[in-house]
Formats: sequence, structure tokens, C-alpha cells
Amino acid sequence: MPVVLLRHASAGERGDFDGEDLLRPLDALGRQQAAAVVAALAQLPVSRILSSPARRCVETAEPLARDRGLTVETTPDLWESCTEEAVGLIRSLAGTDVVACTHGDIVPAVLDHVSRFDGVVFPANPRFPKGSAWVLAGDADGFKEAWFIPPP
Repeated sequence: MPVVLLRHASAGERGDFDGEDLLRPLDALGRQQAAAVVAALAQLPVSRILSSPARRCVETAEPLARDRGLTVETTPDLWESCTEEAVGLIRSLAGTDVVACTHGDIVPAVLDHVSRFDGVVFPANPRFPKGSAWVLAGDADGFKEAWFIPPP
């Protein structure tokens, strides 16, 4: 069962948004990337979709949720800088078929943890651009392998 760690799609530059960063939406490219996530994950089972409460994360996950007839469940554990919480959450999801949409600082923290504690081998400098995903496959005992899905 795979846990998909999805980095939110393109949302422009933080400094260019005139408002609270939590409310920053996807830009035109990000909306295209979010729509393309549906096809990119078409072959994977998904029974639940979790997301950081950031608008850009929720908007990234919404097309997939609509396609699968699911709702996007927000959790502060996937918010920026919540690396300990995010690692704990992802660890608890091992063996389930969940998509977790999060931020650029969370992805490498989770990959590092999975590498150190589960022995999954990643490239020397794993990539995690906006709109990309890492699929972490395993069972309730932990993750056994991982693969990268580039941004659409």
C-alpha cells in the first residue's frame, strides 16, 4: 500500500502574494499541475487524502479528491516547519493508501527519516519540485521502497 507524499503545485512567489501566506492560491501553472495529478496517480489506490491547511495544498489535492469521490482532510501536521509532526504522521500511515499534500521543507525531512529508519535508498540528491510526488510503498511495519513521480 502506498503513501503518496505530494508537494503542492506552483503557487507563485511568496513575496508576490499580498496577504497571509496560508491563503496563497495556486497560480495558472499550479492549477494545470493539480489537474494533471489525477492522471499521474491513476494507477495507485487512494482511500484518503490529507493536506496541509494551506490553500495551495488543498487546491493541489482537490482535483484528485473529486476524481476519487473523496474529501480533502486538512491537518496542521502537514504545515510548513512541522517536520516532527509530519514525519510522525507519515510514519503512522505506513501500509495505507493515502495521499498527503504538503510543503517543500516537509518532503526532504520525511525522505531522510524513511532512509534512516526503513533503509529505503534514495538518490544522493532526491528531487521534490512543486507538483511532484514521492510514492512510499510498504506495510504497517514500515516503508520498503520509494519512487519519484515528476511534476506534470
